[in-house]
Amino acid sequence: MKVREIKDNEINIVLHYYFQHKKDFIGICLFEDFVEQYCRRCDKCNKVICILDMCEECDSKKEYDRELECFDRNKEYYVYGIGEI
Repeated sequence: MKVREIKDNEINIVLHYYFQHKKDFIGICLFEDFVEQYCRRCDKCNKVICILDMCEECDSKKEYDRELECFDRNKEYYVYGIGEI
C-alpha cells in the first residue's frame, strides 16, 4: 500500500497503528516505509489494517463461522445425543 492510497479519513487509523508498533521496530522506521510494508486493505471489508494485527470485524466473523462449522460437523451429537465429538 502506498501513502497516496490512504484516504483523508483513514490517516488517523494508520497513524495509530504506526505509533502503536513503533516501539517494536529496531532502529528507525519511517512512516512511508511502515505504510508500504505493514499496511494493507482487508480483503473482505476494505478497511485499512496493519498486518501485525488482524481485522477486528472480520476476525470475529471467522470465529463465528468456525463455531457454525463445528456445530454442523457434530449436530447429531448436539441435537440427538448420538455419537461423540
